[in-house]
Amino acid sequence: MGGLEWLTLALVIVNGIFAWLMLRSVQEMRKSRELQVRPKLAPDLHVVGPALAFLRLSNVGQGPALDVKVRVVLVARDGGEGDDDRLWRCSLFVPGENHEFLPPDAESKVYLTVDELVQRYRCLALRGTMRDSLGNSIRVDEESGDLEETWGAMKASHQRVEQDQMKKIADAVEMISKK
Repeated sequence: MGGLEWLTLALVIVNGIFAWLMLRSVQEMRKSRELQVRPKLAPDLHVVGPALAFLRLSNVGQGPALDVKVRVVLVARDGGEGDDDRLWRCSLFVPGENHEFLPPDAESKVYLTVDELVQRYRCLALRGTMRDSLGNSIRVDEESGDLEETWGAMKASHQRVEQDQMKKIADAVEMISKK
């Protein structure tokens, strides 16, 4: 092989390396873009008073969740017997948005108290599917931490329980009317 052939071979190898590096760069950019718009649903207990908590779903991800179809499940401590399982659908769930659900009914009262809820159920789980804004299908399989542990930590830390929203509104209206 002459000098020209060696030079051509070197150029082919260099171009092959650049093409491979460019492919890796494109793959990384695609992955980065997908992460920037990926929704993430998080289940949690939202305590609104010393005796009442709602089941809360939050989109803590960077992008909107589309066509959400999940089962909101309070997982019973007895290994599956007595799970509280609800189907929930939503066409659009934007980042930072929350949806709250009433706790299960108790036999003798309107709803279970927080203490009764955490004794009966181990965690809040989400199971189902959603899509991101790029059209990718995403499987949802999330669980909250242990509810009894969470509630115990809240009580032990003397965390302020959120004031009822209607009381907040009434207080704000009263304050405005005094001005």
